Amino acid sequence: MAKEMRSKVEVDISKAEDSLNRLGKGFDDVGRRAQRSAGESKKDWYGVANLFSDVLPRGMSRTIRKMQSSTRSVGRLSKGFKGLKGAIAST
Repeated sequence: MAKEMRSKVEVDISKAEDSLNRLGKGFDDVGRRAQRSAGESKKDWYGVANLFSDVLPRGMSRTIRKMQSSTRSVGRLSKGFKGLKGAIAST
């Protein structure tokens, strides 16, 4: 036969809270690293396209070069606007 038993247990969860906080920060760090690596992998595709540019048709190679040029131009333009924003803010 089964006996009914009652007991009182006290648990200290202060260390568990610290561990959960560290775990949450670790997940945030992994998320930031994943975003950075995703951005870096986009840049690497241009290198792959350049690697095979001799094999690709002339029109495709020209399109890739124009896209790379446009990407650089947009990046430079955004840096220029950031500088302009700083100059306007300082006046």
